Amino acid sequence: LRPGLLQPGGTRLVNGDRRQESLALSLTWQKRLADRWMTQGHLTWQDGKQRLGPDFRRFDDPTNTLGGSDDAGLPVAEAASGRPHEIPGFQASRWSFHALGFVVLRDGLNVSAAVNGRQGQPLPYYRQVARDRAGLVFVQLTDRPDALRTKNLFTLDARLEKEIQISDAGFTLSLEAANLLNARTVLARELDLGTGRAARADETLASRTLRLQVRTSWR
Repeated sequence: LRPGLLQPGGTRLVNGDRRQESLALSLTWQKRLADRWMTQGHLTWQDGKQRLGPDFRRFDDPTNTLGGSDDAGLPVAEAASGRPHEIPGFQASRWSFHALGFVVLRDGLNVSAAVNGRQGQPLPYYRQVARDRAGLVFVQLTDRPDALRTKNLFTLDARLEKEIQISDAGFTLSLEAANLLNARTVLARELDLGTGRAARADETLASRTLRLQVRTSWR
């Protein structure tokens, strides 16, 4: 600007050369119930690249802000917590799988189990910084939002049920176990490194849960 003039602020909007490329591959299977057993599931891999060209970088603010969508590499999606004034979480798993099996045993006894897994979620740690004429901004401390992640998540669920028929009435007794191995995987952490709770666990996988259920039917 000419000497003596000040920048009044505002936003410049141009068509840039930033683009995203996404790739995905999924293997699924399903074996219908026959010969007293069935199984189904999937194995999924996905990847994405956000490419930033020289035109975009020419006008881009070099400060790497939280959720600014101006990072090269894997695109990361924000997931709102639903609570007011709270920083959202971030999601971007490259791989996931699910496998379910069901077996019919003798005397009306059935057993089933499901195994699930996925890559840990991104942890884009940040600090709150006040800038001249720009107000408060959340500055990300890593070059990529997925540079750090929570641990990979693996769970095992199981169900055992017994069918009993008495005249025209039927009873199904079932025992379900969620997170059977009692994994205590951390799902989210405090991302603001300027607080006393920095990097501490905000959300942990629920501990092993057992549920006994009785279902009745009649005709």
